[in-house]
Amino acid sequence: MKYVIGLTLILLVPGLGHGIEKKVPEKDIAVLGLIPEKTNFKAAQQMLGPAHLKESRDAGDYNAQLCYLGPDGTLLLLGSGEMGGSQHDILSVEVAQAGFLKPSFPCGASPKINSAMSFLSGLRLGQSIAEVQKIWGKPSKSTPDSLTYDFHSTTPIDGQAYDDTITLWVTFKKGRLVDSVIARVLSN
Repeated sequence: MKYVIGLTLILLVPGLGHGIEKKVPEKDIAVLGLIPEKTNFKAAQQMLGPAHLKESRDAGDYNAQLCYLGPDGTLLLLGSGEMGGSQHDILSVEVAQAGFLKPSFPCGASPKINSAMSFLSGLRLGQSIAEVQKIWGKPSKSTPDSLTYDFHSTTPIDGQAYDDTITLWVTFKKGRLVDSVIARVLSN
């Protein structure tokens, strides 16, 4: 069991690593209507119910998180940071199997969180490595128990081009998906 202290988004700086040049549709990174860089914590709380806001550090190291626990023990962890602004735009969404993560702060209860929910791409807990690769293709990096995907593209916003970096980390236990994190950073 690993402990959740905070997601570090420093790996998401455009230009770092070897990413896949591909525009990922926003719908593919959405879960329960939550889209990284499009939905904020207030909207998440309106949809899922109240949750304790965990904040740590300051300035460039600032992290903010909301945690939700479903009736079956499935965990949803939403992350934000300095780049999420004062409205706490969601920068990362993590879905973990019951017991895989032990939150270091209180989680809100939400009946909408469960092991059957999936990202709109079709990614969900319990899938095999082959099923994940059928959805997302060849990973940027892999180990026997994890896959990492780094996608880079340009997204126009209000007439300006933004670097759009989406990173997907998935972890497997006994060949089945137990944890997935999708993070997104838009920068210009």
